[in-house]
Amino acid sequence: YSDGRCNDRVTRPGAIRTNENNQQLHEPAFGSVGAGASAHKVIGVGAYEIDPPCVSGGVSSDVCSYSSRGPTTDGRYKPDILGYTNYESSSSKGNDKTKNMGGTSGAAPTIAAMAMLYNNYFEALTGFASWLSPGHVYAALIASGEHTTKWEDSYDNIGVEPEIAHLNIEGVGRPKMALGPFSVGAVTLSDSGDLAEINLDVPEGACGIQAAIWWPEDVEDAHNDVDLIIRDPENDVIASADSGNSVWERASVDGGSSGLAGGTYKAQVVGFDVSREQQVYVFIHVPRTNCWG
Repeated sequence: YSDGRCNDRVTRPGAIRTNENNQQLHEPAFGSVGAGASAHKVIGVGAYEIDPPCVSGGVSSDVCSYSSRGPTTDGRYKPDILGYTNYESSSSKGNDKTKNMGGTSGAAPTIAAMAMLYNNYFEALTGFASWLSPGHVYAALIASGEHTTKWEDSYDNIGVEPEIAHLNIEGVGRPKMALGPFSVGAVTLSDSGDLAEINLDVPEGACGIQAAIWWPEDVEDAHNDVDLIIRDPENDVIASADSGNSVWERASVDGGSSGLAGGTYKAQVVGFDVSREQQVYVFIHVPRTNCWG
């Protein structure tokens, strides 16, 4: 409800800083994300090591503890996504030389490579690229993660590392590039309550739906809060993403062992708290096999 007064703008608390007992959270590098990775229009990449776990500063974890953590000073999640690290790569020392790529210097190029593949794929599908922008690619990257975003005030966000908000360690988590049918585009919202709806033709037995939105904001702009909702053919909400302070959302549906029922599903981009015109980039993937998160 709004009576039109300016002080009706909805506010949400920033990222979690205390646990359910109101005790300060402690974890290496918490709140350490700085200039560069903290920018609104930059994808910040954390480092994920599969085997063996990363050990840094006495902490053993798949997500290396030297990776900068959010929240940013204005409460946005960082990193946005994880890249893989500690792998064998080609070396500049010769055509047949290799070297180990570690740290975030190894992780960031894996996401950059995925971004370029998406960019080239979108161009190839349409035959021209005048419509294509970084926002389309960013939405695809966010959709390629494994975590659904939630309002920060929920303690469901506490992750596998002790006493820490899950999304401020991993963002959307590990990446897996989308294969098969997907939709990519953009919608424009002008006010709170605005809704853009995208119909999804989901085949019988599809293993899931993976969707994400990303929107550009300048640092001086008032934050627009945009949410993402997925509805089944009966119009019931089966997934939603509403983190609040960040400039992206990811929602996913797992079809389980039997897959999803076929039919027309809907992805809704909702202006939860929008005070100015906002372009929102959308990527939706409906995989038949090899589903993810």
